[in-house]
Amino acid sequence: MEQKEKELREMGAELAALSKAKMEADQKLHELEAEASHLRRRVGLTDIQDRSLTDLLKQSREEASSLREHKTALQGQVTGLQAKNSTLESKLEAEVQRGQDLGYQVEKLQAELRVLSEKLA
Repeated sequence: MEQKEKELREMGAELAALSKAKMEADQKLHELEAEASHLRRRVGLTDIQDRSLTDLLKQSREEASSLREHKTALQGQVTGLQAKNSTLESKLEAEVQRGQDLGYQVEKLQAELRVLSEKLA
């Protein structure tokens, strides 16, 4: 029984602390809203202008997010294209080497043909 009474007292104390914290938070919120209202009047913003600026800020954030996503997608495409370019460069180098090898073989065969032509002549 004493344990339950102790628990109830502790819960009551916690409830009182939470109530006090809520009242303080409500008071702070009220103060911030009053300060925001004062600043709007001081700057000369009407509620419509304030909402418009808030909407523009939200839209700007959304556009920035969209642009970041687009940038990431483009970076992925660039990486893919760079890999493809590297592969194509390797293939091109191999083909150039093959062409040089074939050119050397053609020169060698032409030289042999000249030797054979001279022997026949």
